[in-house]
Amino acid sequence: MEYCAAGSMSEIMRMCKKTFTEEQIAYIMKDTLKGLSYLHSKKKIHRDIKAGNILLTSKGEAKLGSFFLLTYLLTYCSFISSFK
Repeated sequence: MEYCAAGSMSEIMRMCKKTFTEEQIAYIMKDTLKGLSYLHSKKKIHRDIKAGNILLTSKGEAKLGSFFLLTYLLTYCSFISSFK
């Protein structure tokens, strides 16, 4: 994973003492959803999407962090199906 110099969304909000605009959130979510789509295509899920785990590069690109929580979809699905 590349270095995300801007830090996480939550760090930026805390340092600037204000929230993101709707337009900024839409831009960040576009990249975040691309990342989730990629993970799902590899049969993986993230399971901990939050502002602290969405990292921003110096170019303004959003990247998903906290990958230690990734779980294979098949494992998750077998866990869920055990409750049926």
